[in-house]
Amino acid sequence: IGLVVLDSIAGLFRLPDGAAKDRTGTAFFARRSETLFGLSAQLRKLGDQYGVAFVVANQVTAAGAGGGGAGGPSGGGNATIPALGLSWSNCVNARFALRRSETLSSRLGVSGAAGSGTSSTANANGSHQQQPQPQAAAPVSMFKRWARVVKSPVLPPMSVPFTIDVRGGVATEYPK
Repeated sequence: IGLVVLDSIAGLFRLPDGAAKDRTGTAFFARRSETLFGLSAQLRKLGDQYGVAFVVANQVTAAGAGGGGAGGPSGGGNATIPALGLSWSNCVNARFALRRSETLSSRLGVSGAAGSGTSSTANANGSHQQQPQPQAAAPVSMFKRWARVVKSPVLPPMSVPFTIDVRGGVATEYPK
């Protein structure tokens, strides 16, 4: 084993709506930070001991008014921030943001099925042959994905588009 993926660590630490009163205030957040730092130290120790890389997925949450975030005023889109906040951001070596956007594409389809729009053309011998006619197909969902380097000790900030296929995530363009 060379890679362990934990998805999602934030689920263990996020407060559900209507959380109990003992999960608020400075003491709760101090305990949560201490637990996060301990978990981070354990993952680093295991990684060093066994030569394993850990990928820990964090969730994002809506930023408060004027909160900025990855999609805030300068980034466009909906404002989001990492769910585990500043404590966890100080525990990681590298941070990558993954983004997916969906577009609908209407392709022109060709079909010869009954009722799909066919025309009849005469052959040289006078017989008629059905010819399929182009028609608009139902919209198709297309996904565009990007991986953005947010923090890295070895990579500059950049965004790389990628696709997912049987090989896994594959870059579709490479930075120069």
